[in-house]
Amino acid sequence: MNDEQRPFETEQPTRPVPPGAMPVSAVGITTRRAVWLNLTFIFGIVALLLGLHILFPTVAVLIIRNAAPDFLKKDPVLATYLLDLVPFYVVAIPLCAFLLSRLPAEKPVRHKMEAKAYIAWLCVGLTFITAGSFMGQIITSIITMITKQPTSSAGDIVGAGNLWLTLLFVGILAPIFEEIIFRKFVINALRRYGEVTAILLSAMIFGLAHGNFTQCFYTFGLGLVLGVLYCRTGNLITSILPHMVLNTCSTLLTYFVLPSVLELTDLSGTLEELIDVVLANLPALLVVSLYAVVFYGGALAGFILILIYCKKVRLARSDLLLEAEAGGFYRRVAGRDVRPALVRSPGFWLMIAVAAYMFVLSILP
Repeated sequence: MNDEQRPFETEQPTRPVPPGAMPVSAVGITTRRAVWLNLTFIFGIVALLLGLHILFPTVAVLIIRNAAPDFLKKDPVLATYLLDLVPFYVVAIPLCAFLLSRLPAEKPVRHKMEAKAYIAWLCVGLTFITAGSFMGQIITSIITMITKQPTSSAGDIVGAGNLWLTLLFVGILAPIFEEIIFRKFVINALRRYGEVTAILLSAMIFGLAHGNFTQCFYTFGLGLVLGVLYCRTGNLITSILPHMVLNTCSTLLTYFVLPSVLELTDLSGTLEELIDVVLANLPALLVVSLYAVVFYGGALAGFILILIYCKKVRLARSDLLLEAEAGGFYRRVAGRDVRPALVRSPGFWLMIAVAAYMFVLSILP
């Protein structure tokens, strides 16, 4: 497909900037309509991705209920993986990745990041995850009190069924495919409007895509840091690896440690019985203690780093110039140009509607 056949690629070649305009090196000149049109395509594709995530398992369950009803009852966890995640990874993500790849994109330049800087950003990520988890717990608790029903999430299947299957889908495949979509393709498509805009919007999409109040806040915070790592290094591995480690640790703790910890919460027995339970579950207690020290210690370090260095963080601005209106000058595209385009974008509101439907499903009994 040549350039003339792309309906959403309306940027014009760079031309001389009129006197009085900001002297910048721009890759092109765009218009407000072009910004609106491009954002509509981006969020429309994301809405399609979320819609397929709802449609595929719904259709598959209807078919299986008629063709092989015993399959759903025999191994519901396996059925969830096969009917939900497999078509999502095999069909939905490749399709949406292809569509996003057809949009104008701006890839971050590859740079090496020092180990201490990388660890510092990971600590900041732990801070955001901790704050987001706390916020999610508060909201889900309020919803539970109102509805008298526990909320559900995709994480409910972790801890049930086959460990190796869960590690494959949750610990390996999910981080790879999610980083490819939400970091590589979404950020590349949005980075032309500045890295701050790209990271914020991709993190928002990442949080909403999880479809429940339990996960959306901490995944938004995680998405912010993973987005920064990708933009700073231009290397997707720097965001995939911590995503994998986090998911894998959560899975292993849920399988091997959480049952023992829950057993320790039963204080109905005598003191001697309580001591016996503690001694019997001492390894699990030590693992949880070590995990808590590393996780919350890193989160505290990240909070301190935020207080010290937050004003020193610099992200790349847009290289696009916004076409001058009557009596005005050319200037860089900024967040104030993206916000009104989002508000008017049907693709954005379609994505919000699909995500809201997923959130409602997570609340319903």
